[in-house]
Amino acid sequence: MMEKEMTDEQGPVFREFSGRIDREHGAFDMRFLDSLIRRAQEAKKKGAIEKWLDRDKLKEIAAEWKPQTIEGGLAEDWAATSATIYDGESFLGNEFGCEQSLWATPIAIIDGKAYECWTKELKTADVARQLMRD
Repeated sequence: MMEKEMTDEQGPVFREFSGRIDREHGAFDMRFLDSLIRRAQEAKKKGAIEKWLDRDKLKEIAAEWKPQTIEGGLAEDWAATSATIYDGESFLGNEFGCEQSLWATPIAIIDGKAYECWTKELKTADVARQLMRD
């Protein structure tokens, strides 16, 4: 399995993720939402870029690596934002809560190994999915 490390912090990024994955939070309440809004506002003030889970890259990886599963979500809020997005045969819909963030890191867990996997570019298919959600 060949890994291509991409390190341009302006995206796209695909590399092994060594940060902390927050698996502890999961219950949603308004205080948590307020915290997320504050984090996003602070990040935007500091010039953060919007990072989107790079589904196109994950499709390439699925075709090349033939993994059993791919989970996607935000590392710093994994419990509330993650879901299985590839089941070994096909990509599932866009059922999970969040695949973009100004403050959190979009990651993919591919057969148990975590990778930072994001792009700053909103792709046409992503726009269509967003419109279908609204």
